[in-house]
Amino acid sequence: MRRGRQAPLRWVPLLAAAVVAAGCQTTAAPASPTTGSTVGPSVAEASAATPAAGQPQGATVCRETRSGTVSGDLTVPDGESCSLANATVAGTVTVGKGAGLVVSLSTIGGHVVADGHASVTITQSTVDGNLELRRGGSAVVGGATIDGNLVTEANSGNQTFTGNTVDGNLTCSGNRLPPQGGANTVRGVKEGQCAIL
Repeated sequence: MRRGRQAPLRWVPLLAAAVVAAGCQTTAAPASPTTGSTVGPSVAEASAATPAAGQPQGATVCRETRSGTVSGDLTVPDGESCSLANATVAGTVTVGKGAGLVVSLSTIGGHVVADGHASVTITQSTVDGNLELRRGGSAVVGGATIDGNLVTEANSGNQTFTGNTVDGNLTCSGNRLPPQGGANTVRGVKEGQCAIL
């Protein structure tokens, strides 16, 4: 008996294609939640955290001769020089390393703080706070009124304090050369190297 020829199995390729298609399907990742995200600040938040141009960043910088009023602190950068003549500084004056400061006929509303300075000269002026001179060079203070303490420590240059009025203490220690001068009115205590001034 002769067998008839079987028809080709046309459904096999179709079935294989369906299986491949099913295997290639991927599930979409869920959208990231926007609430409570810790990715970082938005542009608006970053802009709000950045000071606007021209906004005061701190103390007034002095590299020249100034007069008039400074409404806040003043700083003399490292290696620079500043002169205050007939000036009023509402805050504290800070003198940087290797810097120089000259104050005459002026009023400082805060402290004068010099650390590593080259030179400080204060004449015929008033400091409402302390005058602190540390680890620097020379200093001349004459005819000044210091409403706080006058402190000088570990300086290497010549220092002269003459005819001043100090409402607090006059304290000098560890200076390479003993400070010179005299006729200072000190309402507190004269100590150390300045005991006889």
